[in-house]
Amino acid sequence: MWLRNSSLVDYAVGGWTLGFNGSYGSGLPMGPIGSAFGLNYFYANKQRAFFANGANGTNIKNLYHGHHVDLSNYADPGNDAFNPNDFASSTPASPFGDTPYYFNHWRWNSGPASENMSLIKHIPFGPEHLYQVSLRCEFYDLFNRHYIGAPNTGIGNGPGVFGQVTSVSGNRVGQLVGRFTW
Repeated sequence: MWLRNSSLVDYAVGGWTLGFNGSYGSGLPMGPIGSAFGLNYFYANKQRAFFANGANGTNIKNLYHGHHVDLSNYADPGNDAFNPNDFASSTPASPFGDTPYYFNHWRWNSGPASENMSLIKHIPFGPEHLYQVSLRCEFYDLFNRHYIGAPNTGIGNGPGVFGQVTSVSGNRVGQLVGRFTW
């Protein structure tokens, strides 16, 4: 309504449609601590580790406090999520560990958020608006949020990796699109 004095500016600025899709969550629980020992067949992927050194599902400490993750140096103490010495692998004599399948009280990426946005304009022209040009701009992860991956929970993955945060995800992606329809 403020651009009525200039039809060219009104035509360029007006008529755009804005779209938004936002999703917000509560995070994911940390998964099971996997044992280095595994049984065959039915139990192949169900071997859990044991708690060690007096640890249990509620007294293990989350050592990670939102520090910067150094993915080029797994030995960086800032990557530690928990003390690997709080867990011990199961053995053939005792194949079923006592760690939970999920640490529900321990959430990773609590409160993840995703905002996606689009802007589109349809410009009809020609006799009876037979032709149309569409201009569209889309952004995913509009605010470029980054999320720290869950820690490595496999004892058999080797020293220096077990208990470490080894991944970060999230990046803004955008595209510009022009389309001609007849």
